[in-house]
Amino acid sequence: MLIGTDFDKVTFEILGLQLLEPNALIGDTVLGIASLYLAYRVHNIESPQLFFNYWKWFFILFGVGVLSGGLGHACYNYWGVTGKYFSWFASIISIYMLEHALVQLDNKPHRASLLRWISKLKLIFCLIAEYYILSTVNLESDPHFGLLVPSLTTTFAILVYCGYLGGVFTLRIHKSFGYLTLSVLAMTPAAIVQAMRLSLQPLFDRNDISYVCLLIMLFFYWKTISGYRKHLKQGTAMKLPRIKL
Repeated sequence: MLIGTDFDKVTFEILGLQLLEPNALIGDTVLGIASLYLAYRVHNIESPQLFFNYWKWFFILFGVGVLSGGLGHACYNYWGVTGKYFSWFASIISIYMLEHALVQLDNKPHRASLLRWISKLKLIFCLIAEYYILSTVNLESDPHFGLLVPSLTTTFAILVYCGYLGGVFTLRIHKSFGYLTLSVLAMTPAAIVQAMRLSLQPLFDRNDISYVCLLIMLFFYWKTISGYRKHLKQGTAMKLPRIKL
């Protein structure tokens, strides 16, 4: 076990290519496929609500982002830190989609308007800040600086939009939004191991712990979405007129 530092990167070879971090490639691939599958499931939900559309785009951007991130890890010897740029920007934009998905259901106009503006301004600021970091910081010596902005915006979204709004919606809309609160708890171990830079072993380091937490988080997001969809169907069924035979 290492605390405060990282193991040397594990190397492997495919078709003569000297690749790195097979665990990161596997973890990102699993996350990406799972996220794109959930995007497909949400896409098949027949509803005019923008809530579902924003969730679909969250899953698409998150999935494509982590897939490219896995390739960026594996091909670091060839692409360098630039191979991770797309995944960092995709992460920032995917969080924007998540935030707007939840704001769609807020029945308090002033709060909803405030949270929309916070999300929009935060997106602009984060994109500019990420571009500034990529342009001015030597990320070859420490690529983790590139993750700073995506990590901060994700933490904010999880706490405010998933945590706070999730709790409000659990009480006012449906109990399925309680899974958003569980998603916050699911990411707590990842936040701890990343902050402490705690790694168990080379093939299961702090990033692999985060992959497990993220997969659980996606599961809870889907439970929220599917539970709310069932709630809408039940409400529609109750409003249908009864036909006397």
